[in-house]
Amino acid sequence: MLSCCGLYGNLSEKNNPDFSDGLFRFPVESTTMGHTPYVEAGVGIENIFKILRIDYVWRLTYRNLPNIDKSGLRISLHMTF
Repeated sequence: MLSCCGLYGNLSEKNNPDFSDGLFRFPVESTTMGHTPYVEAGVGIENIFKILRIDYVWRLTYRNLPNIDKSGLRISLHMTF
């Protein structure tokens, strides 16, 4: 299976700890989104009973940030009754 996921949004000054007091600080490695959406693509395989799925995912945007993994393995377990 092929997949593509994206996220676009912004952070208001009311919820940004750089502009509002009393909010938890973001980890040093994190960044807020600019005008570019976050996009990732992946390829995966799912077992016949659709319980276990393994995806190999590539980050397509925000790849130039320090200490960022450009790709990774995602394992998911789904149980439906």
